[in-house]
Amino acid sequence: MHSTVFFENNQLYLNLSIPLDIDFHNPVQALRELFWSLDYSCFRTPKKVSGRPHAAIARQMVFILVYARLHGCFSSRQVEELCKRDLVCIHVLEGKKAPDHSTIDRFIRHNGSAMRNVFSQSVKKLDELGELRKDIAFIDGTKIESKAGRYTFIWLKAIEKNLPRLIEHIRKLHGEYLIHYGLESSRETAGEKDARDVLDIMIESIDVQRILAEQPAVQGRGHSLGFEQRMAKRLVEYSEKLDRYTSARDRMRAEKRNSMSKTDADATFMRMKEDYMRNGQLKPAYNIQNVVDSGYVVGTY
Repeated sequence: MHSTVFFENNQLYLNLSIPLDIDFHNPVQALRELFWSLDYSCFRTPKKVSGRPHAAIARQMVFILVYARLHGCFSSRQVEELCKRDLVCIHVLEGKKAPDHSTIDRFIRHNGSAMRNVFSQSVKKLDELGELRKDIAFIDGTKIESKAGRYTFIWLKAIEKNLPRLIEHIRKLHGEYLIHYGLESSRETAGEKDARDVLDIMIESIDVQRILAEQPAVQGRGHSLGFEQRMAKRLVEYSEKLDRYTSARDRMRAEKRNSMSKTDADATFMRMKEDYMRNGQLKPAYNIQNVVDSGYVVGTY
């Protein structure tokens, strides 16, 4: 039994289940028949011994995600709202509670390879149904804008220009270190490996972490940092910058790119189409190639 919250006397009511008579239009019906006939054993959903049951099975989740993309819903919160209000999603869920955005996001992150398997099955199913000609395929490139900020760019040429300068700064810092402690060294910081080795030696010898933790930096007018504090701060700064430069440069060279984003390493900055304000500037995006056969995208790379 249930009691409503609309009346103060807690009046009882019957929980009647009224069926939804949905007139599926052709795209939704075709999508349902296609994805309902595929094999979803690749998801390997573990059986729960205790706790709440799964919000939806893999077949329902995949259908909802594809259906949401067809309606321009890409974020997990938009998909959650669609599951609560759209009659098609309510019918597909078979009366179950709509999955929340955390469940949807977790399903996408943990089942990437399984979803690729399902889409590969869908292409084979279209071939079995005679929808693909398989004699002509069109390949077309398209640009998809990334969610990364447009001012998070990293340029390969800028790194190649600034990295030798950083190595020169490390060489000068090493000279100051040797003069202060009265040491001699025949080692030259001519390359990145030498610069990294010199930084590691200096960081270990003066115990940078202890200095930064035990000697708080003085502030205010008339105060200046001691030599060890200045040295420790510059060592940490140069070490982080050297790692950042080398990792970004190596990745861009390996992928034959000239730029990347700090917040989305897979995005490359490229000239996008101008918007309504005639602003044509570089934006982080992906340049993907679609293989199309008979109006179906059968491959992407």
